Amino acid sequence: MKLIFYSLSAFLFFLYGCNWNPASKRAALENITVEFYARRSVWTAHFPGKDHILGPSKPWMVGPDNPIGLLTPEKFDALFKKIQIEEDSLQKVVAQSPGDYTLLQVYRKLSKLFTLMKNAGVDTMDCSASYDDMIVVKEIYLPANTEINARFRSGDVIHGAYIPQFKLSAKCVPGITTTFKFATGKTTAEMRKELGLPIFDYYLFCNNICGPAHSQMKMKITVVEMEEYRKWEMGQPVFASTHF
Repeated sequence: MKLIFYSLSAFLFFLYGCNWNPASKRAALENITVEFYARRSVWTAHFPGKDHILGPSKPWMVGPDNPIGLLTPEKFDALFKKIQIEEDSLQKVVAQSPGDYTLLQVYRKLSKLFTLMKNAGVDTMDCSASYDDMIVVKEIYLPANTEINARFRSGDVIHGAYIPQFKLSAKCVPGITTTFKFATGKTTAEMRKELGLPIFDYYLFCNNICGPAHSQMKMKITVVEMEEYRKWEMGQPVFASTHF
């Protein structure tokens, strides 16, 4: 009898746990994908474009004009050519003074890898998804009562992504993509009215000490109705328009 009682209690708690968040139920009809890229003192958000696909990004593509390292066919080809040039240059050096050719072997392997990727169509099939992606810093908009498919990456050290109101806490680890789903709730305006705080705002914080500017590492998140979110989304420049 006790076994039946405990089993039934555990099952009921399980059902309750699966349905505890009303916002998650409302979010089932609509979801948004966004990637958060962490670097010391700065959060950068990466939204997919009309194709709803996040373009690929690589750490070795990060630069002043490409803060999260998005890869496009043009950037893929440019890097491939650079590798081939370096390979040819090293080959000439090794031919003149044989000895340590470890670096040449590295470039040969890289060249072979990129050739295989190009032959497989990676440069056009996957990288072209980056063209209409949106890169946003400082402040982003999210729709209310919506499920967010979030991805987290880091470009330097371990960071901690933390949005207290959404019960979100995730680690951003270099070389690893962390995924996390959460549901937004009320709009920023509704929360200000409910709390009686005209200055209330949602923020993405870093809760893992990451350097001298750790306390300044935050991104403002304005939660609005879906219609207003779509207007904001349409007003964001796409990657192709700002990098080509």
